[in-house]
Amino acid sequence: MVAQIAENPDPNVIPALLRARKNARLSLHVLHYKSGATIAALRLRLRLPGLRAGSGGKLLGLEGRDGEPIALKQEGDAVVFELPSFRKYVGVAFA
Repeated sequence: MVAQIAENPDPNVIPALLRARKNARLSLHVLHYKSGATIAALRLRLRLPGLRAGSGGKLLGLEGRDGEPIALKQEGDAVVFELPSFRKYVGVAFA
């Protein structure tokens, strides 16, 4: 469902996709388990029924970017987007 688009994906970066019970909205949470290093911009691909680029998304973060819109691009049956650089955590709440 979630794939990093990179030649050498970092094994210390773990994505988790969650669906809220109350409203069934999706959110993606990405954790970096290696302290001290910054992860450069990270490109991800999601294949989920019903998720389309037009759905939109907003960043969730601990590093001052909370609520910023994020561009989603449709590629066949997948949605592709790029997360900004981060140290420990970044997420996306999908509309």
